[in-house]
Amino acid sequence: MAGYFPGPGRTHAAMQAINGHLVVFGGRDSLNNYDDTLWSFNPTDGSWKALNNSPFHGRKGGMTFTNGTDFYYTTGIDSSNTRLQESWKCSSPVIGIEKFTTPSFKLYPNPATDVVNLDLPGHTTAQKTEYKLYGLEGNLLIEGTTFEGSVSIRLDSLRPGIYIVQVKDATGSSHTHTLKVISL
Repeated sequence: MAGYFPGPGRTHAAMQAINGHLVVFGGRDSLNNYDDTLWSFNPTDGSWKALNNSPFHGRKGGMTFTNGTDFYYTTGIDSSNTRLQESWKCSSPVIGIEKFTTPSFKLYPNPATDVVNLDLPGHTTAQKTEYKLYGLEGNLLIEGTTFEGSVSIRLDSLRPGIYIVQVKDATGSSHTHTLKVISL
């Protein structure tokens, strides 16, 4: 379901999916203001909810990642074009929903040459897990499904470079890792 963002349009905002919600932080709006607010979008009903502000002033272009239900933001550029080095964590920014029920996955070796192993700690054979490997351009290169706690993924068809591995569990929770493929 679509929903309209409750403020001026933004560019350079940072986004991550946490437990079925989109979490959006910062960015520069159409009035050239650098934002320090954190928002959650619920795709089920199209609603937006204002969450915590960051402990630092507004910024754009930083990096984000999630670890379970925690949202992390690091670096970025402020309104005077200063490259920032602060990092912060917002614990469980999406309130009132269930926490992830599955643990994150392990990807090794990383860097890899011809095979990478995907381990799913706490996984049971009754749980279906989908994995996808994307190029940095967003093109899907490898995909598969497993009911096992680990799987080896062949990388023979890939050139050396950086790739994104996405794992989606039976509940729909999605996690990503960066993978570097090197040649021998």
